[in-house]
Amino acid sequence: MIIVKNFINYYYQLQINDIHLSNGKYFFRYQNQSYLFKPFYGDFSYLEAIYDLNQQIVYSNPFYHRIVRNKDRSLVTVIDGKAYVLMKVNHLASEPISIFDIKGLDYVQVDKKLEVLNMFHWTNLWESKIDYFEEQIFSKVSEYYSILPTFHYFIGLGENAILYVREALINYEAEFSDQLVVSHRRFYKQTTLIDYYDPTELIIDHKARDVAEYIKFLFVSGDYDMDVISSYLGRVDFSLRGACLLFGRLMFPSFYFDQLEICMVHGDYEALKRLCDRVEEYQLFLADVFYVITQRFPIPEVLWLLKTN
Repeated sequence: MIIVKNFINYYYQLQINDIHLSNGKYFFRYQNQSYLFKPFYGDFSYLEAIYDLNQQIVYSNPFYHRIVRNKDRSLVTVIDGKAYVLMKVNHLASEPISIFDIKGLDYVQVDKKLEVLNMFHWTNLWESKIDYFEEQIFSKVSEYYSILPTFHYFIGLGENAILYVREALINYEAEFSDQLVVSHRRFYKQTTLIDYYDPTELIIDHKARDVAEYIKFLFVSGDYDMDVISSYLGRVDFSLRGACLLFGRLMFPSFYFDQLEICMVHGDYEALKRLCDRVEEYQLFLADVFYVITQRFPIPEVLWLLKTN
């Protein structure tokens, strides 16, 4: 703790006395301003783009933390081989986020500097992900034999999602609400408002991304209330194109592929098996959300899904 405090004093010229460690992150106050000093595990090549995005969005939404350069003008400070980022924090709420925190209203002008953060090329990314896992699984069929039936199911679900999104992009014109916004890669059980407004966790994408990923997170956590989801979707601003993108993204089983990758690295398949045991539940869940969306938007039917319900 003393070492970290000394680094902050030296590299940021902040003469702090007290510092608090929580979940691997350091918090302190200096001249009535709260600060967060946290490890950075991302791609360093994205950092300047993250900083530029941060500079753009803090003026329209002051809840976002503000990244601070050190005395050497670097965005990271390395301590014992680990990179850290310092941020001024304006929102210290540590409670978990709710679906109603996801507004999708922080529109972004994407220039060349920010293009590296633009993730709105879903179908290309999804195809690459499917190709990668098919290559991995089919090259070691005997090792992964037990998960093959559900693997085929989730691959098929992903391919359905790709087709659904592609057709939406072709058939429906973009409207104002389809502009790209500040978004997040994933949501987790431990995601708090402090994490939500952390610029190092941000990307740029269509607003449907955050909504869909959070709804999928609710399913995976087992803590979902369809009435709450219905209430939220009844008020969020989507075009018909956006509503189609929302459902297409809901169909893509990102949670399954995330867990599959973890299993392939660590060899523990229990969490993956628990997900696979919920295939029928997820199909019913998708059918329920589809019904909710169609109360406002005439999105194309998915015949095999309607038969489920």
